[in-house]
Amino acid sequence: GARNRGNTGTDMNAIPMLAIKDVQVLRDGAAAQYGSDAIAGVLDIGLKRSLGCEAVAGYSQYSVGDGKNYLASAYCGVALGDKGVIGITGEYLDRGRSNRAEPGNPRIIGDTKAQNQTLYVNGDLPTPAGKLYFTAGAQSRDASSAAWARGGVGSDDIPSRNSAA
Repeated sequence: GARNRGNTGTDMNAIPMLAIKDVQVLRDGAAAQYGSDAIAGVLDIGLKRSLGCEAVAGYSQYSVGDGKNYLASAYCGVALGDKGVIGITGEYLDRGRSNRAEPGNPRIIGDTKAQNQTLYVNGDLPTPAGKLYFTAGAQSRDASSAAWARGGVGSDDIPSRNSAA
């Protein structure tokens, strides 16, 4: 339940990297197409529905040696009936913590530690009336954060002159 734990409703880490075919960024005219909820714009994420398999693995870390990241992701698209496709994507992400706070600072400023295992299934199936599109996803995530607690009234975070308000 702490801030910065990756538990927001619009979490892009919930979609595996290899499940994404393309991303369209719609800005000024998005409200005309998507309604008033899209005043600020829309990210339209297209998911793969192609035949074949691909995989990627990677490792990275920051130059100071922290924030180590391991990623493994695989996608396979197989035929479903005559013209349908089902795509299955699995992903494992292990992101290490980074800290850019000054030495001795009790706060941690940087990336949170997170470990995700994600499975996505999406595709299409022809029907007499057109196509049936489907998407389902599941993710297990273990994350921890520094939670950025405030120092309290009278501290640099909440000066005394503001405490009455």
